[in-house]
Amino acid sequence: MNTPLNVLRSLIREEIGRSYQTIGTGMQTWKDMPGINVDVIPNLSRNGFDVYINDKDSEEKNFMRFFNTREDAEFYARNEVEQIFNKKMNGNSENVK
Repeated sequence: MNTPLNVLRSLIREEIGRSYQTIGTGMQTWKDMPGINVDVIPNLSRNGFDVYINDKDSEEKNFMRFFNTREDAEFYARNEVEQIFNKKMNGNSENVK
């Protein structure tokens, strides 16, 4: 039953569970990693997709690669971005390959 007391209780439960210190409430995916630009672009001349990955902090991860399907290109890009992000979080580039 939606009595005013029940509505008030549900609002209080919602406000107690909310964190006001969190800046972003959305999910961060591999496409949104800060400092890493990823572009998956169709290549019509070769009938496939090019992947461009640019890490602003490192010159070694500025490259392009070609794939036949978009799924393969995005899978590769996601794995590369996760490796770059893990390397940045660890702060030690010798242990991450």
